[in-house]
Amino acid sequence: MLALAASSILLPTITSALPMQEPDLAELLVGEGQLAPYVDPLGDTWSYEDLGEPIAGTDGGWVCVATLKRDVDPGDTISALCGQHPGLLAGPVELFVVLEPSSGDYLLSPSLVGDQLTYILRDVDPAAPSSVIESVIQGGAVLLSAGDPVLGSGGWTWTEFFEVTATSSGRVFVEGLALEPVTGSQRFMVAETTLGEVLMNGYEFFPDVPRRLATYRLAVSPNGMHWAASARTRQTDEDMLIQDGALVEFAPGFVAYEGEPVPSSISGNATSTWASLNDPAINDRGDLLSYNTWVGSGVGFEWIRNGRVLTLLGGDIALDQRGAAVTTGGLLSEGGQVGVDAKSINAADFFRIDVDRDGSAEVGFACQFLIDAPSLVSESALLTRGVVTSAAPGFIGILRLRNYRTDVLICDGVPNSTGQSARVITSGSIFATDNEARVDLLELPAQSNGYLLFSQQSGPGITPPGSQGMLCLSGSIGRLQSSLFTASSDGTARVPLDLRVIPQPTGTVSAMAGETWYMQSWFRDSIAGAATSNFSMAVSIMFE
Repeated sequence: MLALAASSILLPTITSALPMQEPDLAELLVGEGQLAPYVDPLGDTWSYEDLGEPIAGTDGGWVCVATLKRDVDPGDTISALCGQHPGLLAGPVELFVVLEPSSGDYLLSPSLVGDQLTYILRDVDPAAPSSVIESVIQGGAVLLSAGDPVLGSGGWTWTEFFEVTATSSGRVFVEGLALEPVTGSQRFMVAETTLGEVLMNGYEFFPDVPRRLATYRLAVSPNGMHWAASARTRQTDEDMLIQDGALVEFAPGFVAYEGEPVPSSISGNATSTWASLNDPAINDRGDLLSYNTWVGSGVGFEWIRNGRVLTLLGGDIALDQRGAAVTTGGLLSEGGQVGVDAKSINAADFFRIDVDRDGSAEVGFACQFLIDAPSLVSESALLTRGVVTSAAPGFIGILRLRNYRTDVLICDGVPNSTGQSARVITSGSIFATDNEARVDLLELPAQSNGYLLFSQQSGPGITPPGSQGMLCLSGSIGRLQSSLFTASSDGTARVPLDLRVIPQPTGTVSAMAGETWYMQSWFRDSIAGAATSNFSMAVSIMFE
């Protein structure tokens, strides 16, 4: 049974954390083997035995499934949810939910929206372990239970829950098994429970798919307005990708369905066919990222974003709100990295770990490797699990890395000839004297030329003559014509940036601590064969 032990939680000795002083420093939030902030009714203390993958909330917090062990009897374990609420990331890691000792119950699939927690509770009868009652809990109350009707399904009833995803719009997406009313068969079901919308099931035919579906993997955007799934037909095991209720097309007329032709823009030839389509990720914009393989004239396997191949550094991958593909992975001692698209942020230096969260690294602690796809807890930080080593044996800990993003979005772009708006990503250090800012551009037209614009004033957004986009800078605007860029075939570019020589109309100046600079890119484009130009989104950077 459930025990919300907020009143009895003992806080750890760390009650607050100083701002991290160095951008390549990894902050250890919690580690396996550490004392948990929980004392049971018998007065026994508990420690973290196992930490699951951290899941970012929709607006800054995070949550993960944890297993606690009783310190006086390590064989006695309980299931819990731990994390941090939005706005409290400088404080200690909390225990949100702790199950009663010896219950045998367990928790899974948590999601955090603001301060509201949603998760699945599997309530096991100790006298009959095979007897399990499943429920979806939201805000401390039962939202769904096994046996409840699937709203909008015409008579289906839930029997088992696999995943639940709550979103900032209030929509809740549930994956699981349900009883089909005609035959009484148990089939898979994906549904949105707030509006009562069935997205997919294992009995009814999906549009444009000639066979019933059997398996799937669902991804939902944080705002709940977009969803994507990798699905498989029941009898023939053919993979496909679905986005917002329709088969994905990576190019006009080229559907993402196993055995169908792969666009030559992806495979480099006209004879390849899809072999697998997996691991979708989707953001609030509807950007779609997936991992796919093909066969034919050679074998290919690549991550594809919005129909374009990404050549990544490897490791695990996530998609941020600007459409950037963010990776973590690799042995740090052998060049492991955190990367934005194919451009590494070079964190082979994440062996520098702040264990006590005082803003400086501890001597003797190292990170052997990173485990999970990054979970993007804010515009400037990401979470992942890593294996931390010291003089004692290694342990798994949840790390926050903060050199991922240094800018703030001030103005979105207008879609260009790709159908997407060009994006700007800045990373590195916010300290002007470090001179380590980096700029990446995404979703540019292939082979387009352009340059960066800089100003210390933002503008209301105007469309200059002959352009398709909006200029969101004003005042004295400088052009970085000394570093013209040419986009690659996948629409990306990296621009070298020297903070000592930022262009202005009267010459160059140096970025200084306390200053805010606004940045946007201008680039050439072609619409229906007619030459034009466009602008990317605009961002601001406040240097320290």
